Amino acid sequence: MARNGRLVAAALTVGLAASVQAFAQNDGFRYYLCYTTGGDDRQQGNDWGSQLQFDDWLMDREAVILYQHILGNFPKAGVHMVYSTPTYMQDHLARVAWALDKFVPDPDFSGVAIIDYETWRCEWDRTPNVPSPLGPDAEDRDFKDDWRDHVLMTYPEFKTMSPSQQESFLRDTYEQACADFYLATLRLCQEMRPRAKWGFYGYPSKIFKHQTDTPKNVIGYGDHTHRASQINDRLGWMWDAVDAFFPSYYAPRYTLLDGEPSQCPNQEATTEEDREFLRSNVAEAQRLANGKPVFPVSWLRYHTPNKGCRFHERLNHINLRNQFEVPYLAGANGVVLWGNLLNEADYLDEQAYYDRMFIPVLADVMLTHGLYDDGGAGQDGGSDGSGDAKGDGNDQGDQGEGDGSVGDDPDAPAPPPADNINNPRGGGNEGRGTLQKPKDNRSGRDRSERP
Repeated sequence: MARNGRLVAAALTVGLAASVQAFAQNDGFRYYLCYTTGGDDRQQGNDWGSQLQFDDWLMDREAVILYQHILGNFPKAGVHMVYSTPTYMQDHLARVAWALDKFVPDPDFSGVAIIDYETWRCEWDRTPNVPSPLGPDAEDRDFKDDWRDHVLMTYPEFKTMSPSQQESFLRDTYEQACADFYLATLRLCQEMRPRAKWGFYGYPSKIFKHQTDTPKNVIGYGDHTHRASQINDRLGWMWDAVDAFFPSYYAPRYTLLDGEPSQCPNQEATTEEDREFLRSNVAEAQRLANGKPVFPVSWLRYHTPNKGCRFHERLNHINLRNQFEVPYLAGANGVVLWGNLLNEADYLDEQAYYDRMFIPVLADVMLTHGLYDDGGAGQDGGSDGSGDAKGDGNDQGDQGEGDGSVGDDPDAPAPPPADNINNPRGGGNEGRGTLQKPKDNRSGRDRSERP
């Protein structure tokens, strides 16, 4: 592509001499590009993510994310709505089938496929509840109250239970209802596109520091024995059923550059804290995955909790490198880069960041750690691979985990009415590129090289 020369120059500036012809990623580790286009541009057939330019050896385009307003009839008001009509699941699964035919038209698609259901969580203990006087079909986020009302109408024995018994019953029945809905959706996706690697976005939950579910000042999941991990253990039905894990690792805090003054101490992190956040969250996903592949989902902007300091600003080079280097060092199977471009201006801005920052950093990470196959050409030595740029960030408070969501992409096309389900309009994954099959050299990774 046109930017090959620019990438070679970037590699040479860090002392890495290598041919960039016909490179493919090796070691069983891959970077995936997963962009969507929203707004009127999507309706007009534009796909700005497919036009982002980079050398094919850097990232694989065989990735798709299916949002909740596209994949079926996701009950945004809460899982209790599944029981509102006798044909709810039948209609839902019909729309799932429509979405797969439209957005993943190749029956042999073998890339990563992410189901993005996120208005409410499957863990009762992480499900939000905002009291509301509105009815059960209102999208008002009183998920627990609505489920309690459903249980009161469905299980007469509930009223005779003690408060602690009621809480356990609510938790068990809610999580079972979530399991039934999620598993039916997943199984149809796996049946229709059996070669894809299917999983749910944002599971397990991302944690930097949690106010209640881990001890004070513990980053991530700690030693994986705390309440945060115990809550994850309740979703064994999900971990057993998915093909791959896609937890969200959007950068929750800004890491200060050398000499940079602090602006928001409670929403900043040192380089070591940021790397430990990534390492710990990868380790938790691996614990639950039990050998299944783990692909953290990244974004090139900050996702500070509660839309705090530097929210949606571009990652600096420290956080950028950490996002794409630490998962490899921690033993993940790859990274999925998500993005959403609304128009040509967004595309041009994204491409400029690619050229200026992202591509040189990603190329350096890949060349440093040998994440390529040059077809037999000799390789000169690289850098030490640590990638650490020391910061003097300061953290003085516990922060809630945040949901790290990618959002609903409300401007993407909606599915047709149920009576038009059997008339898909075609289209879908235009412009996808394919990398060579990577070498599987996973057993040869130097595990002493830790983040």
